[in-house]
Amino acid sequence: PVALGASNALVIRLVLLVATTSRQALGWRTWGVLPTDDVFAVYVGKFCFDFKRGRDVEAGRFEFVLRGKVRSGPHDTDRPNTEGPPCYGPCETQGNLYLLVFDDEEDHWKRAHRNWETLTCEAMLHYASFAMPLSPLNGAFNRTVYVHESLRPRFWYFTFAACGVTVVEPVSYEIHTENILQGIQSEFGIDERGSWQLQLLAAFIFIAVALVLRQVARRATGAEALRSRPLLRLLVLSALCSAAGASCLALHLSVYMVNGYGISLFEVMGQLWVCGA
Repeated sequence: PVALGASNALVIRLVLLVATTSRQALGWRTWGVLPTDDVFAVYVGKFCFDFKRGRDVEAGRFEFVLRGKVRSGPHDTDRPNTEGPPCYGPCETQGNLYLLVFDDEEDHWKRAHRNWETLTCEAMLHYASFAMPLSPLNGAFNRTVYVHESLRPRFWYFTFAACGVTVVEPVSYEIHTENILQGIQSEFGIDERGSWQLQLLAAFIFIAVALVLRQVARRATGAEALRSRPLLRLLVLSALCSAAGASCLALHLSVYMVNGYGISLFEVMGQLWVCGA
């Protein structure tokens, strides 16, 4: 009976361990410094936005802040319009710094990603779902943009592109995304919704598995059961390590839901406990 119980507990523990360690990036807040080249395209991350349920309801939002100094470059006046490539309309990209956001539709991010190495600024602007010129930049610049997805949740991919600008002072950026329809879980992408509840559930189940194994072993072979069965003792310790890891991650996510940052120490500790299991 002890061996059978241990075998079943091992299966449960493996399933929960896979579930609790297969997280990707959660709600998204990123920051960094852009290159100082006059031409570049930098992908900085993605977030899965919800979709709206009513006509006048926003599904989500993203806020971005830039600090630095950038001068616009010369604009291309020899080619003001083209019906097809490279401009698909007014040729307005030359000499500008842009924030470009692509959703995951076939004609947007997927096509841009396939041709990323050869894309011109004009083509990027054509494929983008959202584009905002940021130059000239002199000091700090911030905006809040609301997302109006209407069919289904979609990933949005964020990119900065410079198309012939002069960077006078390195530009730092910070982007923060939210799913404002998700209440206390607004910091989470739709693909990660429920992660906090999963970690809490895993912590309780792992503790229960460890206690049940200990009680079953004691009933079957007495008080010295764990000492005489090293494999069973390892299984109990493994379940306790997994419970500690899930508890640390649940605490990190609890704070994350409030401030969008969480507690990095507990996130690292949680991963270490899970690895030790």
